Amino acid sequence: MRGERTGSSARTSGTVVTFYSYKGGVGRTFALANTAALLTSWGYRTLCIDWDIDAPGIPFYFSRWLPEPPGTGLVDFIDDFARGRDPRVADYVSRISLPGRDIPLDLLPAGPADRSSYVPRAQTIDWAGLYGGKDLGAFLEDCRERWVADYDFVLIDSRTGITDISGICTAQLPDILVVLFTANEQSLRGVLDVVERAEKARDDLPYDRSLLLTLPVPARFDSREEYRRARDWQERFGRDLAPLFRNWAVEKVPLEGVPVERLLGLLTIPYVSYWSFGEDLPALEEEDPTPEKIGYSLETLAATIAHRLDRSDLLVESRDSFVAAATRQGLRSRGDDYDFDVFISHDIFESGQLARSLEALLTRRGLRVLGPSEQARQLATGVERSRALDTLLARSRHLVILVDRYVDRSQNHEINRFMRQTLDDQSDRAVLPVLISDTESDNLPSPLRHFQYLRITDEQDLSGVADGIVGTITGRNRGLLEPG
Repeated sequence: MRGERTGSSARTSGTVVTFYSYKGGVGRTFALANTAALLTSWGYRTLCIDWDIDAPGIPFYFSRWLPEPPGTGLVDFIDDFARGRDPRVADYVSRISLPGRDIPLDLLPAGPADRSSYVPRAQTIDWAGLYGGKDLGAFLEDCRERWVADYDFVLIDSRTGITDISGICTAQLPDILVVLFTANEQSLRGVLDVVERAEKARDDLPYDRSLLLTLPVPARFDSREEYRRARDWQERFGRDLAPLFRNWAVEKVPLEGVPVERLLGLLTIPYVSYWSFGEDLPALEEEDPTPEKIGYSLETLAATIAHRLDRSDLLVESRDSFVAAATRQGLRSRGDDYDFDVFISHDIFESGQLARSLEALLTRRGLRVLGPSEQARQLATGVERSRALDTLLARSRHLVILVDRYVDRSQNHEINRFMRQTLDDQSDRAVLPVLISDTESDNLPSPLRHFQYLRITDEQDLSGVADGIVGTITGRNRGLLEPG
């Protein structure tokens, strides 16, 4: 039975996402590992399963944060099932604490790090026999139900080619199938063939499952050196892959109005030679990503998955708002909309002491304040600063800006990122400028000039300003950023 697709706001359980490529060498595991890091950093409970048992690779991306090399994994999980036990995934998971993240990332590796014991066991698994004699299908269905109850996202790294294992990963388990491919005939035709096979197999499943949503992702795509050839392939992708968008993008973005090439362009992972060496996570390490950087496309991919392929209209209209909305949605999924009532933006050289005094007064009035000391502690985590700052701002309901004569560069950065997050946020967030001494309102940057502001002429005004801030934010029950 085929279920109807529901929007992300109606879902109460997690989502299983398989990453598949017909050929190796397209950066599939790289894309999955970076997506997992981003989803975790945004507050989503995430489980990675390395089902590529012939060439497992996910642990290499997280080795620096693993407390010890994996001692167990998927092959033990399946072997214990074959022996008549009732294994639970939690007993085989390695827990990863990423720097600056409040929740862990769970990893079910393919097997133990000791290859001498892993390889022979992996090679002797009789997948067809387990389906026929042990009813592995029903067992995996029970596992799937537990996984989507315990996690927001389950990311599966599938084996390449057309095999029993890839059928499990592409047809039975996923809600979303991410297919990665490069600009060559065998890669493109291979994924199209596998998608067709997966959809047919899905129809024959004896389980109630919704439509299989397919997300095509061009990878390792170099459009800088050979622009003309790149453009030819982009047009080819648009023609051949258009049918894969029919179950999700056409709901809000008619394909005749917005070319498929536009969506594919936003999802394309570019080839960047620097990141072709080793196993790195530019999603955590790269400086503030801009469209030409690989982190930009990885954020877009992770946000598309976070939205469960919903809101493609917002993606086309404003990619930055689309990513910011995914970030906010993840933090809300933790149960508390905001960890802090107020984030105090200040010039650390000119108004640091004033910010600390204001923090103390607001705290005494019952507000949860993200002031100078906590900001410094949170931002000194080894995580790329812009991403850490995004998380702090997303965890803060309101932004208070201390302005001493002018807004410095770092404050401008905080203001822009907070306002970018709030463009698509239907909550009661507010921006509150506080002008120090004789600061002129005309000196405020253009986004702030029309907002209500408070003024401090001396230290004695601080108590009144604190009362004004409390009164303003407790009386604000609607809208986004409201000018005076």
